Amino acid sequence: MIVYSATISLAQSWKPLPGGSLNGWVVSITNFGGYVWIGGNFTMAGPVSTDHIVRHDGNQWVFTQGLPSGPNAFCEYNGELFAFGAFAIGSIRYGAMKWNGSAWIPLCEIDNFGKINTAVVYGGTLIIGGSFYTIDGMPITSLAKWDGTTWSAFSGTTTCFWTWPPRVYGLHVTNGCLYVAGSFDQLCGVSSDCAAKWDGSVWTGMSIGWNTSAIGFAHNSSGLYVTGTFLSAGGAVSPRVAKESVSGWTAVGNGVQLTPRAAETYLNRIYLAGGAAVASGDYISNCGYWDGIRWVGDFSGISSGLVFDLHTDVSSGILYAGGTFSASSGSVADYIAYKGEISLP
Repeated sequence: MIVYSATISLAQSWKPLPGGSLNGWVVSITNFGGYVWIGGNFTMAGPVSTDHIVRHDGNQWVFTQGLPSGPNAFCEYNGELFAFGAFAIGSIRYGAMKWNGSAWIPLCEIDNFGKINTAVVYGGTLIIGGSFYTIDGMPITSLAKWDGTTWSAFSGTTTCFWTWPPRVYGLHVTNGCLYVAGSFDQLCGVSSDCAAKWDGSVWTGMSIGWNTSAIGFAHNSSGLYVTGTFLSAGGAVSPRVAKESVSGWTAVGNGVQLTPRAAETYLNRIYLAGGAAVASGDYISNCGYWDGIRWVGDFSGISSGLVFDLHTDVSSGILYAGGTFSASSGSVADYIAYKGEISLP
């Protein structure tokens, strides 16, 4: 757990991290080993020189061995931190890098056009999703699992009529199920446009719509939500966000006028962030949340630019946002910002 000094105060608006600005955008954020880990397209973090990845200890930036490119996602597995994306080392392209405490170890050789977008732990196994044809020379399409030693595929074919290879953009675990979001019309042999779930033994289709994309999931005490580029989900008119129900997908208010890139739960609210959409849904700029009745914009300080990732540090009650924005509440907060709220009795 990070112990923040008085330098960081809990705030209603987005604020900059102490220690100086980054000089490039942020794509991924996580907590691991007492640090906030940040990945993206930058070479400086305050006074610290770095390549695409850096840590923050709550007060200042900490040098971290660089990566060939910015990671799309992080995931902790068996007490170790993994970074995922497309990392070219010489003539080999890797989809994963594992942190050994001082350096990155390459894992998961993928095809020359492949990349990994997302990862999650389910049933003691590391699950990855992306757009790839092979892993370590084996024919595996877009969804794979790792038991700590060997990569393998789920059974069944994964296809997509409107894009190839199929894309997996988001993985999520709740209520004992693994949820998968992306661009596909068949996942592991089950017909399902853009969303499906695995209960540990059976795949179930959760079709959203043909020729669109689901980006990711988030859940709170009221249920599971899916985000994407769709304007309706399973017949329910709900632009870019929908909620799981017994009968399928249901609308969430008027939907959002935002192209989602990240979904997260904070203070039991479903947060969405991304970039401006041209029409349909409630306007929430590049970040906002569902309060159970309506969509509320929450972009004070990060209203200029895209938001690529949201991350909640449950232990400290802090929500982080990373993206292309270059100012937070009038302060210098290039590409990374945080906020904290206390719910008073």
